[in-house]
Amino acid sequence: MARQSPTLRRPRLGRLARAGVLAWAAILLMGPLTARADAPETLFGATDPACKAVVNAIPAVPPGQISTSPNVHYIGNVPDEPPTATGGVLVGHYFYVTGWLSFSIYDVIDPLHPKLVSKTPVGCRFENEDVAGNDNTLIYTDFGTTQTFSVYDVSKKSAPSSAAVLGDGHGTHTAECLYNCQFAIGSYHLVGPGANPVRGGDVFDLRHAHDQPTGTVTSLGDWTADFLTKTRGDGQPFGHLPVHDVTEVAPGLLLTASQPMLLLKVSPDPTTSGDTSGLVHPQLLAQGTNYDRRLHTAIWPNGGTEKFILTSYETNAHPVCDSSSGEFATWDATHWQKDGTFTPVDAYRASPGTLTRSTSWGARPTGSRPVPAT
Repeated sequence: MARQSPTLRRPRLGRLARAGVLAWAAILLMGPLTARADAPETLFGATDPACKAVVNAIPAVPPGQISTSPNVHYIGNVPDEPPTATGGVLVGHYFYVTGWLSFSIYDVIDPLHPKLVSKTPVGCRFENEDVAGNDNTLIYTDFGTTQTFSVYDVSKKSAPSSAAVLGDGHGTHTAECLYNCQFAIGSYHLVGPGANPVRGGDVFDLRHAHDQPTGTVTSLGDWTADFLTKTRGDGQPFGHLPVHDVTEVAPGLLLTASQPMLLLKVSPDPTTSGDTSGLVHPQLLAQGTNYDRRLHTAIWPNGGTEKFILTSYETNAHPVCDSSSGEFATWDATHWQKDGTFTPVDAYRASPGTLTRSTSWGARPTGSRPVPAT
């Protein structure tokens, strides 16, 4: 599934568990990350042959081998995408899908019969997991290989074109459009501040990304840096804030899938004041109580007006659904203005073919632990 932009958020186009396991296995077999004096670290060389070797090692899942809960009827899939298709976003009646080697645009005005409008090669990139964009803009952020942040002009759906690219290691694992893609906020880098892996996060100014003849993207700075000196709700320091994703709940209101989950406010409004300092130094309004682990996705439906926040936790390279699998959870969002916290309500984990209720929040078998997420 995929999210809708910009107002309805945001189920994501999921990866097949088996494909994910094989992909990461192939990456690990290529050896550890190695630092070079003249280049940043990468996950698996930013060359097309290296990337395609990983892609070709991932088998497609045959039709009919899709597990669903009893209340879901499998109809079909988007047939023209390789197994590395990672994320998608619905913009009007167009569906943008990004993968490691290309991105595609589909006309889904008839959702049961999507029509491929264009497919644009991007070389070898990893991984743009949460696709961001609007009617004119598509963001592809690559933290793993080229480590670039790219903006594409998709105003002509049949012929997208590169608008602007920011290199020098600014690629982030995920990115979110802010203020209708005038700005963007990214999660961690492969190598973050102080050479710490999967840390940091940039804010990007996209207001000149579509300038002619050459657009530009500017990094406004690391928005996670302030948390090095702040204290969590449990009295412990944030340190290098682990953030997997950021959601724009409403203009100026951000929710992070992090450890812990954060609700942030951008002030003043940079689109009216011209002051962008609030993007780099957001105000902390509330935080979740997940001090022990980082969330994968956090969504507050309908612009933050609902009573519940929806989250998921990732246990990748874990193809068997059991009690140690990452859960889907609900959080109480009714009292944060009083005490500055979001508290868990319930959590669910999937077993093959059936959704089952967990006995308690975060329950796992004794001695088990989740596979580190990326």
